[in-house]
Amino acid sequence: MVGAIGLVVSAAAFIIAVWQIRRTRSAAESAASAAKEARDAVSQVSSISDLSQIIGQLDQLKELHRNQEWKRAMDRYSSLIRLLTEARGRIPEAEKDENVQVFVRAIMQLRAMARQVDIAREQKLQLSSARFNNVVSDFEQPLLDKLVDLENALAVEASTGTKEND
Repeated sequence: MVGAIGLVVSAAAFIIAVWQIRRTRSAAESAASAAKEARDAVSQVSSISDLSQIIGQLDQLKELHRNQEWKRAMDRYSSLIRLLTEARGRIPEAEKDENVQVFVRAIMQLRAMARQVDIAREQKLQLSSARFNNVVSDFEQPLLDKLVDLENALAVEASTGTKEND
C-alpha cells in the first residue's frame, strides 16, 4: 500500500515538474521574443535618426554646391560617407539585401564627387553645382523613401502594438 501511494505521489510530482518546465520554457520564449522586438524597435528608431541626419546633411551639401563653397563641401562629403557607412553597418540582417545597395551607391557617388572637386580645385576649373545637385538628388530619393517606410512602419506598430508584417 505504501509503495502504491509513493508511486502515485512520484507520478504526480513528475507530471507537475513537466508542467512547470513547459511553463518556464514558454515564459523564456516569450521573454526572448520580447527582447528581440525591443532590439528591433531600437534599431528602427536608430535607422530613422541616421537617415534623418543624412538627409539633412545632403540638403546642406546641395546648398554648399549652389553657393560654390567647394572647400566646405569636401568636409561634408567626408562626414556623409562616414554617416552612410555607419548606417549601412546597422541595417538589420533581414533587410541587408534590399537596402545595402542604396547606401553603397550614395557612398560611391560622394567619393566620386569629392575626387572631381579635388581635381577641379587643383586645376582651378569651374564646377557645375546643378550637375552635382542632380547626382545628390538621385541617390537621396531612395534614402528618403526608406525613411518614409521606416516612419510609417513605426507609426503602424505604435498604433496597433504589433509589427506591420505580423
